[in-house]
Amino acid sequence: MRRPKKPKQPKIPKARKLRGRRPHRRRLPKRERPLVRRPPRHRQPAQGPAQLPAPPAVPQREAGRPANNTTCDIYYSPNVPPAAPDVVGLACCLIPRFAVGSEASEGNQTFRWTHLLCLAAEADVRDTYPNAPANRIYVPDKNGTGFDVVFVELVNRGTPARYRRVFLSRRAPTWPTSEL
Repeated sequence: MRRPKKPKQPKIPKARKLRGRRPHRRRLPKRERPLVRRPPRHRQPAQGPAQLPAPPAVPQREAGRPANNTTCDIYYSPNVPPAAPDVVGLACCLIPRFAVGSEASEGNQTFRWTHLLCLAAEADVRDTYPNAPANRIYVPDKNGTGFDVVFVELVNRGTPARYRRVFLSRRAPTWPTSEL
C-alpha cells in the first residue's frame, strides 16, 4: 500500500546573507546620531587619591580676600558727615564692578550696586536689606567718595580665610571732582 502524498508546501526562499553591515546596524547620519558618547572599553578607571574627586560634602571655598588698597570710614544711619564716623580708618579693598552690578540688579534699581568692598571678618559693617540702603561708607575718609551699603555677606564662613564682602552703590559726587 502506498502512502498518501503529503500536500506540497510552498517553497520559502532562504534568506540571503548580506555582506558588510547588517541592515539593523546601519550607521545613522551625523544629524541623527545620539549625543551620548561611551568611554572606550580598553581604558581602566583612574585610581589613587590624586585622581579622585572631592566628596560632595566638602564645600569648595572661594579664594582669599584681596589685598587692601585703601581705607574707609563707616556711618550708621542717621549719622552722616560732617559728624564723626562710627568706625574710623578701616583697611579695605575697593573693587569697581559697575557692569556686573548693573546686570545683577536689572529688575530692581533699589538694590543696584557699583562697587565691592572687602573687609576683615571682624569689621562692624551693617546693611538694612531688604529695606532701601541707609548706612554709608566713605573712601578714603569722611571727605572722600560716599557709598550706600546695599548688602553685606560673610565669605568663606567657618574657615581662617573668611572676610566680609560689601556691595556698595556710589553716591553722586559734586562736580568737578577728582574723587573715584
